[in-house]
Amino acid sequence: MTLKYWKEMIQENEKLRFSQQSKDAFKLLKDVYKYNQFERRDGSIVSKVLEENAIVSDEKQVNRLLIEHLMSIQRS
Repeated sequence: MTLKYWKEMIQENEKLRFSQQSKDAFKLLKDVYKYNQFERRDGSIVSKVLEENAIVSDEKQVNRLLIEHLMSIQRS
């Protein structure tokens, strides 16, 4: 259910980006991704993940887990 919601949200936002309502699309990006908080950005969006009740903070392992998750979403 959550995955479907975000897929639809992103698809709709992509349509808005190339329309006359592009301002609304970028506002959503700003609100959802906190893109305007430059002082909080360290070059990556995610630095820790929860995997099987344990917090993983090793950069390579976090990246691997994120890539695996994204690939599983693509196959859905």
